[in-house]
Amino acid sequence: MAGSPQKPKRPDRAHVLRNVAVSVLINAIAPLVLYDELQHRVGSTTTALVAAAGVPLLWTVGRLVLRRRLDPIGLLSLAGFALGILLVLLTGDNPLVFKIREAILTGVLGLVGLGSVVVRHPVGLLALRRSKTAATEAALRHAAVWITAIAGVTLVAHAAVIITLAAVLPTATFLAVHQLAGLGILALGVLALMGR
Repeated sequence: MAGSPQKPKRPDRAHVLRNVAVSVLINAIAPLVLYDELQHRVGSTTTALVAAAGVPLLWTVGRLVLRRRLDPIGLLSLAGFALGILLVLLTGDNPLVFKIREAILTGVLGLVGLGSVVVRHPVGLLALRRSKTAATEAALRHAAVWITAIAGVTLVAHAAVIITLAAVLPTATFLAVHQLAGLGILALGVLALMGR
């Protein structure tokens, strides 16, 4: 009927579950299996790690080519992979630096965010000023401080946990648990932001 309000479409549960299953397969299971297979064949932990990390990277690049857009997590993955390769080359094949590549990025971003709060120029204010809102400058600044602080703490906590796991766990165990731990921390940060 013309003029009648349409109800927002709810996501199809089967579609959501399928997306989650594909994501777990591509980002967790496939890299772990590939690492396990390659480690014994190539004799280099670092080479096996790089190859295993290539699975989600290829998936991200494939989605970029097909959909013509890059999501922020995909961008972080690409930047982390490039940083990891650079660090491996600079450190002489050290597998630890490749395992913590994304944690280095999240840690730096988190510290920048927290530093911007300390110097009273929260980076979250840039995003809030671009949003179309009628809020006063004081209200925007107050919200930006909280958003930037929560995001900064979340990113620093993510980096600290991933670096600790990389340092204390065997590589295969690290590959099996680091994404779950990292996503759990990021989810807590998102919940904190939503609650604020």
